[in-house]
Amino acid sequence: MIPIKDSFYSSLFALAGLWNVAIGMTGLLFTDFSIALFYGPAAVTGDFVALLSFRLFMVAIIAFGIGYYLVSRDTGLNRGIVCLGLACKMILFAVYLCCYFTGRATVMAALAVTGDFLWSLLFGLFLYRTRKSVRRDFITG
Repeated sequence: MIPIKDSFYSSLFALAGLWNVAIGMTGLLFTDFSIALFYGPAAVTGDFVALLSFRLFMVAIIAFGIGYYLVSRDTGLNRGIVCLGLACKMILFAVYLCCYFTGRATVMAALAVTGDFLWSLLFGLFLYRTRKSVRRDFITG
């Protein structure tokens, strides 16, 4: 086992956490603005279920941001959070890109998930480069 002490990865996950928390908090505090920005002004309807779903989505984004911060504290642990984050970011990228190309999401949504796609590339690089230095196994670290 080789300890993972690289400050680059610690900074990477701290910034990824900040990215997620910032987007999630913006979505929670400025819900109508965020919905209009990502889906267009016609999407702001005030529908309870739609607002609840959007806000729960923002809470999940914040939870992942907190998880990335935990990874930044000790990059040898919590690799499962990185794997889940990688998978979710790739899924979001694919879904929102489809929504953009079918006219259901704005260019801002496409840009935001492109940012997530770039984060996922860095997460994949982290998982690949540190695969031999984990404490227990590939997922748990």
